[in-house]
Amino acid sequence: MPSLYKRGDTYYAGFYKADRYPQKKQVSLKVASRKAAEKKYAKLIRRYHEGQYDPWTPTGRKKTSTLGSAATAFIQTRRNLSKQSVAKYRSVLGQLVRHAGRKTALDLLTTAKVQAFIDASDRRAITKRTYSTTLSPFFNWAVAEGLIEKNPVKGVRLPRVPEKTPKTFSSEQIDLLLQTITEAERHCNGRQKGSWKWLVPAIKLSLLLGLRVAELAQLRWEDIDEGRGLVTIGGRESFKTKNGKRRILPLTEAARDVLLQASNPSLYVITSSSGEAVSPLYLSRRFKDACRLAGLPEHLTFRGKEMANTWIKDAVFHMALKAIEAKLEGDHARVDSLCTMMDIHTWQSGAKDALVKLLRLPLRPVREYHLLFGMLEEEMRDKGNPN
Repeated sequence: MPSLYKRGDTYYAGFYKADRYPQKKQVSLKVASRKAAEKKYAKLIRRYHEGQYDPWTPTGRKKTSTLGSAATAFIQTRRNLSKQSVAKYRSVLGQLVRHAGRKTALDLLTTAKVQAFIDASDRRAITKRTYSTTLSPFFNWAVAEGLIEKNPVKGVRLPRVPEKTPKTFSSEQIDLLLQTITEAERHCNGRQKGSWKWLVPAIKLSLLLGLRVAELAQLRWEDIDEGRGLVTIGGRESFKTKNGKRRILPLTEAARDVLLQASNPSLYVITSSSGEAVSPLYLSRRFKDACRLAGLPEHLTFRGKEMANTWIKDAVFHMALKAIEAKLEGDHARVDSLCTMMDIHTWQSGAKDALVKLLRLPLRPVREYHLLFGMLEEEMRDKGNPN
């Protein structure tokens, strides 16, 4: 079934057929306007259904492009992503261009050549996977643009990366960290008054909302809709998430209390002692200072995954407990709200998914809810703090 979608600033027509190779085919409409795209899309689909157009069959002379020019054009289509994501594409593609040559024809980059690039310089297994997942969208874009026939990354062999336990904080470590910051503020610890206390709402908001450090640093008061109880993450030119997509999070009572404590006249929610917005780098450094002061392990850093893993464990656990209580009380609206919130906070848990599905069905025997809740509790212990 054909589809119309936008990637970056350009609209594409997507086609799918199970008996063709590749099964999915993307065709650039070369327009940025929705109205213009719909017009070109309608003409293309009509020709497709009449048998006058086959996206799997090249028409006319094949486009040619060098690796350097293609890399530059591709990065332009990724301007909707965060600065960090764009920087990663620039870095990896820049290395590929230097390795293979800027003027190398793009269609000469075979799987073997891409494999040689990824395997170069004794890179670690996780780095090789990162390079692969960064290069694949570039070559998929090139296929959609008609520059190459297929994505050479798909044939690349990658080493297995052993799964690691998430670097989560325990509740005790969080309590110790916040207590240490409070004590440091009281005694100043070599810094001016107020230079520590702003870290408290920063840490609490990261835990309660599961924000990455860059997202926390960019959060403004205008992103918070107290009336509807929602927080908007990303969605404006100066505030982009890692994947460029906007997220809507529920504003809990606990988060409201923290925002009240963090209230300030600045545009930004988190500000330093001078009232200025903080950069992600400065936020990370000050958090690391606090961890050292508290004597916490070096691997615990202020990064989205580590902070969110702690928050997800506690949040999902308490939401699940409240949802079961609401289900047994017949409060369907509350059950639906809590299930939606559990879905928003994506934690890879089979027990959580099964419990949400069961809660949305008509009332079942109590033991079924208790069984899944017990499984959820066990999964949480298995994915807990490695310390």
